[in-house]
Amino acid sequence: MKYTLAQIFGALGGVENGQEMISSLQGIIDENKKTDKSGEILQKLGVNSIDELEKVVSTLNIFKKAGNDPNTLAKQVTELSNQVNEFKTKFEESEAKAKAERDKRIKTSINTQLMSELTKGNAIMPETFAQVLAGSVAAKDDDSLVFMGKDNKEISIADGVKAWLEANPSAVKNNIQPGAGSKAGAEGGAKMTVQQLSDMDIKEYMQYRNSNKE
Repeated sequence: MKYTLAQIFGALGGVENGQEMISSLQGIIDENKKTDKSGEILQKLGVNSIDELEKVVSTLNIFKKAGNDPNTLAKQVTELSNQVNEFKTKFEESEAKAKAERDKRIKTSINTQLMSELTKGNAIMPETFAQVLAGSVAAKDDDSLVFMGKDNKEISIADGVKAWLEANPSAVKNNIQPGAGSKAGAEGGAKMTVQQLSDMDIKEYMQYRNSNKE
């Protein structure tokens, strides 16, 4: 069992001549403090603890290995710094490459899944609508994809596409009423045929959709 000074002093106080023993012990402790120069040494070395002193010793050992030559040591430090910078550059390049590859993979996956669901939903222009809806799809950390619905609620791509098609019936083939018209009719509110809608670019389609909201 390890005793503290307070416990030792308390025990000595209860024996004969205990107070004298306590005074002598205190004197020995004070004398040791005076002769102990470790604190001064640490202060002169500019460190605050033995742990920091070990770092100083490690640095001195490196200096010795360099033959106590400052130029050799400086060269080694420079070489080490260059190696670190080279590693950092390669790491950053690797990270950038990995990110680019992931972005490409995610973009392809988003387009594929959107095209699949739009085709299942009988959309008239799945390729065009896939580009429109791509901004509503997000990739999670595990690369899984979610469709950002109302109030940014995460839902499946299938549910997201279904909801979008329901909100945009003119984008579905079965909901288009055949009839006469031309691209000019996109702004006049006339119903367009499936073929006419398929021939539109995205800007023309959006104009048509806005002018034919139910």
